[in-house]
Amino acid sequence: MNTLLLIALNLFFVPFLQEAEAQGRRLLRFPGPLRILRLAHVRRLHWLKPFCALAVLLLAAVLASARNRPVDGLTLIVHLTIIQTILWTVVALSVRKHAGVRARGVMQFGPERFSRG
Repeated sequence: MNTLLLIALNLFFVPFLQEAEAQGRRLLRFPGPLRILRLAHVRRLHWLKPFCALAVLLLAAVLASARNRPVDGLTLIVHLTIIQTILWTVVALSVRKHAGVRARGVMQFGPERFSRG
């Protein structure tokens, strides 16, 4: 039960992770929280509405089945925090790697490479 609830709660962060990665690749740096919360890139994608509907249905089903079973709130919060820390770190490293690749590409093919010196 706790595992299903943990999965359902983590699904709500997927659009924000996608937005952070998309904005970060465009900006070549990790975007700020307000830019991520706007979901400007993700709102244009066709998967967002069905995904959110599925996430809400899964959460409702998990909560309905959990009425007679206790949930250890502290353990759930700790596990959610650990998973989110890992996921956001992976996104930040991906943005950083992409920015480094783009910066090296500009340096290799920039005007200073072709200067006479």
